Parts: sequence; C-alpha cells; structure tokens
Amino acid sequence: MPVKEDHPFQLFLWWGGNASSFTRMFGPPDRGGRGGYAEECRKTYEDEKRGDGRSFGDITRDIAIRSSRFPNNIIPVAGLPPYYQWEDWPQEVWHPSLYDALCKCQKLMELADGVLLGTVVDLEPESVKDVMQYMHPKQVLCLGPQFGLAAPSSQGNDLAIKFLDSALVKHGAQSALYISFGSAFFPPAEHVRVLVETLLELDDPMPFVFTASRRRLNPQLMQSIEASGRGLVVSWAPQQAILAHPALGWMISHCGAGGMFESLAEGVPVIAWPFTADQPQHALWLSEVLDSAFELLQIRTGVAQQMKALRGGPEGTTILGTEDAIKQELVDVLTQARGQLGVRKRHNATAAREKLLHAEEAAGSVKKALDELGVELGR
Repeated sequence: MPVKEDHPFQLFLWWGGNASSFTRMFGPPDRGGRGGYAEECRKTYEDEKRGDGRSFGDITRDIAIRSSRFPNNIIPVAGLPPYYQWEDWPQEVWHPSLYDALCKCQKLMELADGVLLGTVVDLEPESVKDVMQYMHPKQVLCLGPQFGLAAPSSQGNDLAIKFLDSALVKHGAQSALYISFGSAFFPPAEHVRVLVETLLELDDPMPFVFTASRRRLNPQLMQSIEASGRGLVVSWAPQQAILAHPALGWMISHCGAGGMFESLAEGVPVIAWPFTADQPQHALWLSEVLDSAFELLQIRTGVAQQMKALRGGPEGTTILGTEDAIKQELVDVLTQARGQLGVRKRHNATAAREKLLHAEEAAGSVKKALDELGVELGR
C-alpha cells in the first residue's frame, strides 16, 4: 500500500468470487457491504458503554457477525435475496487475523484504480451493475473464471478417476458424488461421520470420492468406507477432471470461488456446505438465484445455529443442529437430488455453463473486458 500511495501506477485488484460476494466484502453498508467495518470496531472499543468491557478482539468478532449498521439484521445485496447477517458465519471459524485481513483489503480497495471480477455479466447482471455504480469512477471489468473451460484431458491413472470409471459401469451416468471442502476448512468430526454414515446407509448406492487427509477421518470411519466399496478417500484429486467425468452427478462443496466456478463450468449442481468469507454468498447465489444447488442449513454451528435462517418460508428456518436433524436433511437433499428437483437444478447448472462458455467466445464479454484492460494498462 505505501508503494501505491507514493508512486503513480495503475493498480487493478482481482476478486475471484462473484459480484455479490465482492459487494458484501467491500461495498458500503447501504448496499449490504462491510465498508466502514474498521471504524465501527474502533468507535465501539472507545465507547465504554458500547464496548461493555469486551476486549478489542471480541469486539471485532462480534461486529463481523452482527453489526449495528444493519439494525434489522438483514443484508440487502443486489442480486441476492435478503438474508440475516449472522448467516455469513454458518460455521464457528472466527480468528483474530480475519480483522486485520479484512481491514487491509478494504484499504487496498480504496487505493485501487479498478477491479477485476472472476464472474461474467450474463450470470449476475444486477450484481455487476450495482458494483459498477458504487465503484464509479473506478473501472470494473468481468474477466470470468481464470481456468480452461474446455474439458480437461483424462487422467486415467488417477485413483479417483479409476473409481469413477468403475462407478459409471456399475451405477451409470451422473450417479456419483464428489466431496471437497478445499484446503483451509473442514467440518466438525461428528458432522463428517453423519455425512459418511448417511451415504453408506442409502438403499440406492451413491458412490463418492472424498478429498480429505486421512488424519481428518477416524480409522473406524475409514474402515467402513473401504469395506463398503461405495467410497474412496484421497488426499488430492484432479478436480476439473472429476467434475467433467460422465459418472459425476453432484458435488458437496464449501463454495469457494474456484470450486464454485469449476462446477458451473461443467454444469455440475452443488450441495453447499459453506464456512465463511465469500462462501455463504456463493451458496445463497447458487441455491436461491441460479437454482443450481441445495444449501445445507442444519450443519450450522455457533451463532448461526442459535438463530434462524431467512429462507424456507415466511417464518424462516430454525436450525436444530442435532445429529438427527443433520441426517434427515442429508437424506432429504440426496433424495431430492435424484428426483425432479435435482433434474431442474442440473438443467440450471447447464444453463449457467452455457453462459460461461458464451462469454469466453471471441466476441464474448470476457474478450471485450480483456481488451478494455489492455487499453487501461497501456495508458
């Protein structure tokens, strides 16, 4: 940041997620954003009454979860249905370093000359338009997800691909499930156990590939998976090749930007299990706007478990968080995924894929945005 302040050069910041998650992270409060977060934390700490004896670290956590700038607790982000602000923390994962990271990113955004979004305009026109309005006169360009959209070459020697080859023969196309929570987050052990047990107990088998370090799964669970023949646990898998495999039907994902756009690029519907950061907005967008996903709610922990979710009817959804509630939701979602609702969501995921592909064509919006970026950088 000091370099940008002292020297005149063009600075464009890359945001790999969708436009609505960008707004939530960097937009002003009247647009549903966290702009002014650092100032609210400082003023609360300096005010003895508002601080109420809390440490500065506790204040930064509490305000991140529940800011006074949203008195009705509802977040109004363009392109998303309204939701409660604590739903941005569906898992209890707060760390003090998040305050520092958020404040520095917001400061860097103020210094930037423009923003490069990893989305395409046709997927979320309302959200992109809103970003362009409140970021003006800064340049906002949608460059799409930065990975190859063509189907990756087969990796036939990979264990996960071999497993899916076998699943295709035994169970047919779109029969298998891919489970990946990325490299930074992982659910509580008891939730993983319920997930695996539910999959192993299905009357109609749903073969699955689970990317997880073996040390994260207890030995008894590993033995159950291996003995069943229904699942494969690997520490790493070629994700794009898996998503492109004809046996693959669904993905359970934390909804990080990379996995979200990779699944859309292959037309694969998602079962969302978000943790924090941009993931909750992505999960909401996929499930409620694109209608290409289910979002699991009963797996929530911490404050998000204690409070309702603003969906599922006019009264919202109560989060029980019990083992029985989690298992029932998993059974319901997996059943629906194989029914007509699942067909609809797959159709919508395929429609999103077509928009991504169209944007990447020679005359598409991504090429035009790249040309604009070239002009800006050439000045």
